[in-house]
Amino acid sequence: MKKIIYALVVTVLVAGLFLGCAAPAPSPAPGPVTLKAVSFLPLFVGRVKTFQMLIDRINERAKGELTIELTGGPEVVPAAELAMTVKKGMIDMAFLPACFSASLVPGAETVGLSQLLPEEEIEVGAFDIWQEEHKKAGLYYLGRAWTTHGPGFYIFTREKVETPSDLVGQKIQSEVSLRAFLTEAGAISVSLPREEIYTALERGVIDGFFNPLDVVYGKGWNEVVEYCIDHPFMQPDDSTIISLDTWNRLPKHLRSLVIEVQRELLADVWPSWCTEYVNEKRGLLVEAGMEFIKFSPADAKWYLDNIYRTEWERQLQVAPEVAPKLRELLSK
Repeated sequence: MKKIIYALVVTVLVAGLFLGCAAPAPSPAPGPVTLKAVSFLPLFVGRVKTFQMLIDRINERAKGELTIELTGGPEVVPAAELAMTVKKGMIDMAFLPACFSASLVPGAETVGLSQLLPEEEIEVGAFDIWQEEHKKAGLYYLGRAWTTHGPGFYIFTREKVETPSDLVGQKIQSEVSLRAFLTEAGAISVSLPREEIYTALERGVIDGFFNPLDVVYGKGWNEVVEYCIDHPFMQPDDSTIISLDTWNRLPKHLRSLVIEVQRELLADVWPSWCTEYVNEKRGLLVEAGMEFIKFSPADAKWYLDNIYRTEWERQLQVAPEVAPKLRELLSK
């Protein structure tokens, strides 16, 4: 009898041990909630304004139940480490382009290859795929925090490029994206941090780079390049991600509020604000002496077709499970 009782006690203790070790489901945070947010860009850069709009409107609507504090930019967390820092819950929320989360989220960079409007991405189901892939990485994808409803990247050069063949032999700074196209165009892809672009141009280490217009003006890179190939490609993919654990701990009504504010801004505020902001910076670049170069229609078609083709081919390699479907959904 004693043996039976002993065995039952041991069984109960072991069961309790396993139950105690199991990770409990996150429960809604009690009382007021404060979240810490970081931007991949310094806070003085104009592009961060849209993220600040999001935070301000959420804080206003939440009436003290939820407060988001924008604690800083890359001086707080280096841009390349932001996604992992959010995943680990060391910060709750971040504003960053997809290239900085791509190592964690297969297919994240397809956001930039989209030829649809944000609301169309939701309608066709592409947004759901991005969100599911982010969740697998311990992140919640809130969505874009910047949009001009169209392509927004350009190649800038020190020497005049009047046809794609003029890119042959030129050393162009690039990240993983665009590398395949530059190789096909006969250019030399050079990888270096953005912080080194100005000096590298001054010293002739590179002959050009690619970036959005407003970032170029904001960083003063127009002082060391004179030309812009005026055929924009790929949408800016600056987006908001949240720690999945943090998101799951928010009460349901606060999650709904955050999504509601995001969708409002994306539909009614950001497109016009971002477009006006970029156009203003384009005007300032022209005033500063930047020359915008147009290719012939045939050359422009070759240029853009091959940028998109090579980038989709890269995505098919790095995200074979989701890229084929996303390419079908996002292409026109």
